[in-house]
Formats: sequence, structure tokens, C-alpha cells
Amino acid sequence: MDISTIRLRKRTRVLWLLAAIPVVAGVLNRPVRLHGQKNFQLLDVENVRADRPASSAVLNLAVPARPLAETCDVLVVGGSTGGTSAALAAAQAGMHVCLTEETRWLGGQMTSQGVSEFDENRYIETAGGTASYYQLRNGIRQYYRDHYKLSPMGRSQRYFNPGHCWVSALCFEPQVALDVLDSMLRPFEQKGLLRVFLRTKAASVKMSENRIESVLAYQFSTGKWFRFRAKYVLDATDLGELFPMAGAEYVTGAEPRSLTGEPDAREGAGDSNDIQSFTYSFVLGISPHNRELLSRPEGFEENLKSQPYTLTLDYGHGKFLTYGVFTKKPGTPGSFWDYRRLVAAGNFAGPHAPPEISLINWPSNDYCGPDLLATDPLAQAEQFRRAKLLALGFAYWLQHDAPRDGAGNGYPRLRFLTSELGSTDGLSLYPYIRESRRIRAIETIREQDISSVYQKGPRSKWFPDSVGIGFYPIDIHSCSKKDFASGTKPFQLPLGALVPVKIRNLIAASKDIGTTHITNGAYRLHPIEWAIGEAAGRLAALAVKSGQTPQTIARDEKLTSTLQFDLVKQGAPIYWFDDLKVSDPAFSAAEFLAAKGTFGGNDRDLHFSPSSPTTRGEALIALARLLGIERPPSANIWSAQLSGPALQELTEDGYWPRSEATQADLNPLLLLSDLQDAARKLQVELPTESPASGTVSHAAFAKWLMRVYMARHKFPGK
Repeated sequence: MDISTIRLRKRTRVLWLLAAIPVVAGVLNRPVRLHGQKNFQLLDVENVRADRPASSAVLNLAVPARPLAETCDVLVVGGSTGGTSAALAAAQAGMHVCLTEETRWLGGQMTSQGVSEFDENRYIETAGGTASYYQLRNGIRQYYRDHYKLSPMGRSQRYFNPGHCWVSALCFEPQVALDVLDSMLRPFEQKGLLRVFLRTKAASVKMSENRIESVLAYQFSTGKWFRFRAKYVLDATDLGELFPMAGAEYVTGAEPRSLTGEPDAREGAGDSNDIQSFTYSFVLGISPHNRELLSRPEGFEENLKSQPYTLTLDYGHGKFLTYGVFTKKPGTPGSFWDYRRLVAAGNFAGPHAPPEISLINWPSNDYCGPDLLATDPLAQAEQFRRAKLLALGFAYWLQHDAPRDGAGNGYPRLRFLTSELGSTDGLSLYPYIRESRRIRAIETIREQDISSVYQKGPRSKWFPDSVGIGFYPIDIHSCSKKDFASGTKPFQLPLGALVPVKIRNLIAASKDIGTTHITNGAYRLHPIEWAIGEAAGRLAALAVKSGQTPQTIARDEKLTSTLQFDLVKQGAPIYWFDDLKVSDPAFSAAEFLAAKGTFGGNDRDLHFSPSSPTTRGEALIALARLLGIERPPSANIWSAQLSGPALQELTEDGYWPRSEATQADLNPLLLLSDLQDAARKLQVELPTESPASGTVSHAAFAKWLMRVYMARHKFPGK
């Protein structure tokens, strides 16, 4: 199937009618929409038009006496990047999943929001993503190999980048990602584990004490109302839309320093309205004889002056860079065109090569307005309409007024395309959302937890309950123009950040987790949001299977360990290594043990060094921590040495040969014979992989130690 077929294809879903199951959820400390309400105003974001009043996108709807009943184990509200990942993970775990999405496309920022250039990190080709995220990345690249002939330039790239852009290692057309996501979800739809409800928007939440009993939703494409009942509900909307409906405690905007303790947080009262800008993206092509020039949109002159429309960017501290449209100017990382180019013509050959196109997501079409998070649909619709006018004005400016690389103004050959983003007006189906409502969670991630200014080791703060990892600078597009940027160290995703303090069956599954205004700037990117969703989906599945709430799981070490082991078995890293691929046989053992503070990491670098020999010192410390003789210190888990009393206890209890039990013997390499006593006492076979020298590699020791852990803790998953 070629790309034109995808563009024309109608994605249909079968809506099943099933009996109802009761659900779970939260505390009402904010205004709540009554579930018994008979009439609603709902914003249909796909019907917001720049050339029509905002009110034309707001529907006045009456709820029928008996909405269609839908029952599932897990309800994922919002088909964002995190929501799609969460639905996939929960279905993989055997749950019956309902997934709703108000637009016609799943995928969120990578598809419906038009940001089809993954914001990743320098390790991503080998580390930092989950197995399913790599399946997505590989599927996108394979699509282009399957459907087009690559040029010598395309074939020569070690890691093929269809757009050959400079902002990302992987730039592509949004509809290609949509096709790959469909192929990943389809097997679970065919098994009856997953039902997808497109063009479906939540309208209200019914509560029963601290539990969500049901979610009422409307489907724009059919005019049908649904009442979803699920055991667990995941909010994966890009705006945290369920929180005010359910009365959940949440935060918006920039918190004061007095609340978060963050060194760079606001002094005084903070500003709950100061959220990051949002963006309607659009796609341009090159047509030398283009006659389809845009008309000047409403508000152009005002936006030209106030935005402004410009190719010169202010990086702060007196640093300004002016970009060429097609040429790379001195001191810049590349041209404006190449920045988010989706298809590079030079990558392809033959008569059916795709045309070169570029996506425009630039500060000039970043919109700031007061009502992005408004619960009034008309106020929100007006913000979206104005954001569309801003984006269309920038496209007009590029065609008519932008300074050319040579002389003159305007690039009339830049053609505004309406075929790439699934919409009727050429703008993204949904704006790119950088900052959401954020749940008040058991754990809130703060600036000092991840900033390289405060974290001096190779990694950020160690979270023993880690359920994912990420790495991106703190990058805030502040509407108050108080932009803040800071480097980070590779960081973890604590389980507590997904779990509300009160509502018992609600889980945050997107940008709405327990971050601050500052740390949201590092956790909002594609691979991290995917990891959030995957962890949320697996958490919901464990809650269903165990009969325990997410709050109980997050506060119980054994249940948290069960979730962590489930994640690493599926190829989801929870601890930072830069040299351990998800396909490595030692991956799950190394990730789990390092996350628990038992074995594998060091305070010098991000390496696991799977083939390196294990020292006796490493083995002794790992055994002592695993057996509970010593606990890892809370600050830096790898800086401590084994204490004398702990060493004595290991030998006296028969886990280590008494003849080797001196501090002087901690430096030599670990031999198989050193582990004989422990293997015999714990009734676990010795490591089977070892060279002729009898030494034990990090990988072999980790796998052996994991068997010890499972045997000792009667751990599932052997």
C-alpha cells in the first residue's frame, strides 16, 4: 500500500455493545460536571476554522436516556502518544481495553499534532527507548524502504532519516507513523482485546466516593453517546481533561518556589496561567510555478508585529541567530527548510520518488493565549481559532514577505499543502500541546532531581520505583517570555508520578503526570511520553490482576517490583545504560537489578559493560544488598563499599568462602568458585556462561543474580 492509498483510506472501527462493569476514582476538590446533566456543549476541535466564528465548532448536545453501554477492564481516554502506548501495553498484558480519541488519528504529537520529528537524545539508536518504541521507529523506516527506491545517499545512512532533517534522527510524514501504529494495534483489535473509538470525546465523569464509576462520551462522526465503565481509567488526553470532570487535584502553570523548592521556580505566588505555548503545524512543498498563494488572514498585521514573524531567533543571554530559508548560514545548525523536513528528495530515486516537503513548527507559529485549559468550550475554541490564524499568517509571510537568501522578499514557490495532516484546512488536526494540567501525584519530579546543575553523577536522582527512563533538556516555551532552559542528566520516571494522591482508579498516562512547570519541559517529548503510557498501561493491568489500587502498588515494594519486572521483560528500560540494547539477553536482569540498587551501575559513566568481568567487590556488594544484609544508600547507590560487618555476615551465613573474606580480596576478579557456597545455599545453579579462565562477566552475573532474586523472593516470571 503506497502513501496515496493511506491518505485516502477510511479507518473504520467496529463498536461493540457489551454489558457493564463498575469502575473506580477520585476526590472532588474542584468543580465537577454532574453526570446526570442532560445537555452539554462540546468542542469539536476538527471543526475549528480560521474563517468561521469559534462558536461554529461548539455543539449543543442532548444526552439520550440510555447511552450505549461499553465495558472494559481499562479505559484509555485520549489517543495521544502516551494513550496509544498505554492501550497497546494494557492489551499486550491481556486486558480488554477501550481507547477513545477525539480526532480521526491516533498518535498525538507524532501524527494529529504534526510533530513527526522525534525529539530524542544522542543515545536513542541503541538505548533510551522501549522495545515497542523501537518497533515504531523501525516500522517508519521500513515503510520508506518498502514503498520507495532509496538513492545512494539514502542507502548510505547508517540510521536512515527520511527527511534528513537536523532537529531529529528520524523525520517522517505523520501518516506513515499512523500506518505503523495501526499495524501495531491491529492484532489486538482482531483478538477482541482492543476497541478504538475515534472522533469520541469525554463529556463528563460519574464518581462514586473516590472512584470513577463511568465516563460519558460523544462520538462526533456518528452522533452516538457512550457510557464507558471500566475498572481503571487512564487520562491520556493532551490537556488532562478528565481531571476537572472527576474533581481530581491538579496543578497548572508555573508553581511558586515556596511550593516546589525548585531553585529556578517563580518567587512569590507563581502564575497558574503561565503555561507553555501551543502550535498548529503545517506542511509546505516546493512548486516552481505555484499559483495557489494564500490570502492574507485576519489579524495578520497585528501578529506580524507582536509575534513576530521572523527567521531570527533569540536564544537568550544576548545570543541571536538568523536562519537562511534554504541556505545554512554561518553559526546556525542548518537551514529553516531542513529543520523539520519530512521528506528529503535526495534520499530517493526513480520516477515514483516522493516530493520534498517540510513541516513548519517554529516560534513564529507558537501561540500563547489564556484559555487553552479553559473548561468553557467556547473560550477554548476561540483560542484554537486564533492559533490557526497565527499559523496561516506565518505561512502567508513566508510566501510573500520572508527575506530571501539572496535578494528580495517572499518565496511564492512554497506551496501550502492540504494533503499531509488529515485536515481540510492544511493545519494539524489538533495543536501541538507542550504543557497539560498536571495531576497532584504521590511523587512530583522537581528541577533538582534531574538538572545537571544539581546532579553531579552520570545519572539523575535514583528513583527506586522507576518505571521508565528519558533524557532531554529542560526546555520551556514560556508564554510569559520567562523561558527557562537547563541541561539534565539521564533521568528516570518514578511510578509515584503516575498515581493520583486520592482517586483510586485514575492513572495519568501522558504529559499530565506529576511534574512541575519546569520538569514538564523535559518529560513532554515523544520517547518519554511513550514510556509514560507503557508504564501506565502495565500498571493498570497489574491493578486489575492483583486487585490492588495503583496507590497500594506504588507504596508496596513487592508489588512495585512485580510491575518493574513485568516492564523489563517487555523490553522497557527502567535504569539508564547506554550500552545495553533491549535485545541483549541480559537486558531484563541488568535493568531490574540496577533499578533496585543491587548491581550493574557505577558512579563514573552510563555503561553496564556486559562482557566485562565482574569483580569480587561488585559481587559481594550485590549479594549483600540482594539478601537484605545492606541496603543501598539513598544518595549515590554505587559510591558505597561493603562494610566489614556485612562481609562478616555473608561469610558466617555461608554465602561466601571464609578464606576469601577480607577487604584485600575485593579487587580480584570474580571466579565461578567464589559463588559455589551461595549457589549451594540458595539452591540456584552457577552461571553457565564463563570463559576458560573461570571469570564471570557482568551479563552472566546479572542473569544468575536475577535467578537468586526470584528464588529468594518467590518472584513470579521464572
